[in-house]
Amino acid sequence: MIIKNGIKPVTCIILCAGRGTRMQSKDTHKVCFPIGGKPAILHSMERYKAAGLTRFTVVVGTMAEQVMSVISSTYDGINYAFQKEALGTGNAARIGFESIEAYDPQGAIMVTMGDKIIEHRVIERLMSEFYENDLDLAFVAGPREFNPAGGHVVIDDGKVCGIVESLDIEKAKLYNRILNQLQTGAYRDIDPRENIKEISKNIISSERKREKIIKQLENIMEQICNGETEKAILLLKENAAIKLGGRTYEPGFLEKAQYVNSAIYIFKTDAFKFGLSKMTTQNADREEYLTEAINSICSSREYKTSVIVVKEQESILTYNNVVELLQVEEILTGSKDQLSLKKSEYKPVDEWIALFKEMPDSLHNILTDIYGDNPERIEERRAEYIKVLEHFRKRYGANKKVVITRAPGRINLMGRHVEHRGGNVNVISIDKEVICVASPNPAQVNVTNVSSDYEEGKFSIEEYFKNVNWDNWLGYLESSEISKKILEKQGDWLNYVKAPIIRLQYLYKDRKLTGMDMAFNGNIPVAAGLSSSSAIVVATAEAAVALNNLDVKPQKFVDLCGEGEWFVGSRGGAGDHAAIKFGQRGYIATLGFFPFRYKGSFEFPKGYKLLIANSFVKANKTTNARDLFNQRVASYEFGFMMFKDKFPEYKDKVRHIRDINPENLGVTPSKIYSMLLEIPEKIPSDKISSIISPEYANDIKRIMKTHKVPKEYEIRSVLMYGIAECRRSFIFGKLMEKGDLEGVGRMMKISHDGDRVARLDENNKMQKYEYDLSDDVLKSLIDDLKSEDVSRVYSAQIENQPGGYACSTPEIDFIVDTVNRIDGVLGAQLSGAGLGGCVMILAKDEAVEKIVSTLKKCYYEPGDFDDGITISIPVKGSGLIGI
Repeated sequence: MIIKNGIKPVTCIILCAGRGTRMQSKDTHKVCFPIGGKPAILHSMERYKAAGLTRFTVVVGTMAEQVMSVISSTYDGINYAFQKEALGTGNAARIGFESIEAYDPQGAIMVTMGDKIIEHRVIERLMSEFYENDLDLAFVAGPREFNPAGGHVVIDDGKVCGIVESLDIEKAKLYNRILNQLQTGAYRDIDPRENIKEISKNIISSERKREKIIKQLENIMEQICNGETEKAILLLKENAAIKLGGRTYEPGFLEKAQYVNSAIYIFKTDAFKFGLSKMTTQNADREEYLTEAINSICSSREYKTSVIVVKEQESILTYNNVVELLQVEEILTGSKDQLSLKKSEYKPVDEWIALFKEMPDSLHNILTDIYGDNPERIEERRAEYIKVLEHFRKRYGANKKVVITRAPGRINLMGRHVEHRGGNVNVISIDKEVICVASPNPAQVNVTNVSSDYEEGKFSIEEYFKNVNWDNWLGYLESSEISKKILEKQGDWLNYVKAPIIRLQYLYKDRKLTGMDMAFNGNIPVAAGLSSSSAIVVATAEAAVALNNLDVKPQKFVDLCGEGEWFVGSRGGAGDHAAIKFGQRGYIATLGFFPFRYKGSFEFPKGYKLLIANSFVKANKTTNARDLFNQRVASYEFGFMMFKDKFPEYKDKVRHIRDINPENLGVTPSKIYSMLLEIPEKIPSDKISSIISPEYANDIKRIMKTHKVPKEYEIRSVLMYGIAECRRSFIFGKLMEKGDLEGVGRMMKISHDGDRVARLDENNKMQKYEYDLSDDVLKSLIDDLKSEDVSRVYSAQIENQPGGYACSTPEIDFIVDTVNRIDGVLGAQLSGAGLGGCVMILAKDEAVEKIVSTLKKCYYEPGDFDDGITISIPVKGSGLIGI
């Protein structure tokens, strides 16, 4: 580093004390998670060194030994400081500074976070501007859209005033809301304590932080309850605005800040000391914020400060959860052609068997991270891993090196039949799964299963790539040679193994993928709507990607699995595969499509259970049911084509069915119903081509090849279902965020009404259910919306319309209607694509026993079925086992 004006080299303090609870790992520190096979902190250190930094103090706390061991494995001469208690970034920075004061640091001090991977050019630019402008403090910021939850950088009249944490802005907003309600007399008829809890859910996203702030409000709530309004108003006013640099700011102004803090700072020693001396715990989290030290320096006239804006998002990478870590890995490893398997993931089968039999703590921790801290479940899973490993050894030999992949089943709580229409899915990955053990075999793919219900098979990848259509994947599948091969093996479980392998080979046309010796084991009920087939696809894809050293990003992986399953004949989306890949233990994840994206997650609600009731009616997507599945998809397609034909003025705004909504089109809900009046209820199949614009002629031919063509297609009811379900799948996340589980249950019931084919009447008899989306019904909905009657307007909202997709069965409808009559059941609905399978039931804990006994008496015993009820636990998504 060039030293200017006699200033000594920078001492860099790296904060690595917090574990990062959102990473959901008990045995791996946040900064030690691997990225491209190397711990994240080593990526950071590599860049700091490249920028010329040579002196480091690393502040450690939780899992300190692991962090120190990882860094020391590569770098010598690192100074470590220990933070005994997690009291905030400011406290950690103070501890780091105190540890280096002993050798009287006279140069600048840089402070950054261990979970950041910063391009060395950013650090060089920061130091250059700091030195050249003789600053006392400089820090880095980025555009707000990069990290909306980051600390907001406040710049007023061209002056850097400081940084305000998002939580403090949320706290001020909450105080403002309470103040407004108090001044308008809203608390005369309601309990303020309960109201504050409710409104805080819409303002403060973190439950832990929300509870802490509500606790801080206890004194004010007590005053409100005691009628001491003036005292309460004074306290609220003190906290309803934020003071910064001698000025007072409304939270609404701060929310609009253009830039957010990137948490990379450089100080002169005197300025740093001054800032640390001004820190307090007077904030929403009751911790010492480093940003408070920054704010004190910025507001002092003695110090010269500046903010350096970095607009290249990939120059500063950070992560707070596993999904974000994958995104960082995608960026960092994007330029590599191949990845290498780690020794932890690729071992001789006998070594794996010994590990699972001995069950060292490290392996136990891995299984706990996947399945949760339940000894019985972990022991049951351990036995199944041993079973499939021993089966592999018996079939293929003991010396082969193998990878172990796993893919859980999934439950889609809301967003059924719409991921391929651009809608959201709200999913959990469940503790039923497929395990695959695989080893390279250059000649072919050999497949065996622990269960004797599945015949062994083999195939050559090359045989599927002779004289085929290379223009596009659909063209390939519909080519005469491939269509013939698919028909010859229709109904064979081996197709779900072929599907992802062939899709990957189609993508990687310039290289020959290796075959594999594969052994499977699984406990997901077949044809039960829990994605047993998709789990085979994903487990196979995980093995193929690993053993071929393919650099497939998570988003692409999901798309490939979804498209790969078209090989079986169905034309669904990638929702199941996304849920399997991106599942998080203990959480419900929201996934969006076109483009695929992870949209957030929320903790599965405490005090509730998700039960799965198997109807034992099987829907096999490789046989007759496939036709009905694809007929429904065809109805979607044809209805969508007609919509664009009828309303060309919206053509640019509508790319998927999810786009047909009032907000996107800038219309009222009644206008949507008026548009649907222009779409026929049904269309004879022989009239499709004459009714729909000729520009879709090739698409119509392609669609009709996917199924047995019916006499007529249901159009309007299917289109209505898709429009409404896309809306329900969006609203679901909002309801979960608010904790409105009654609303969630209501949406579940409406959604199932869109799939039902029968209904249980008051005499406990099943009656045929008829859909009615006639012109009269739509006109009635329009009238309801115009009525200004609250109940009529509410009932007529789009999300409250079931439509008619009709993929349930009388047995499933019986289970749904039976359990919905039990107190404590919030809602029940079909699970999966339908035509058989399972029912998902969301219920309070205390209702579980009644649900089980009722279904046993009313359904399982009369039908001579086994007990088909299980309680579903959200587990970690798919991947390789590594130890």
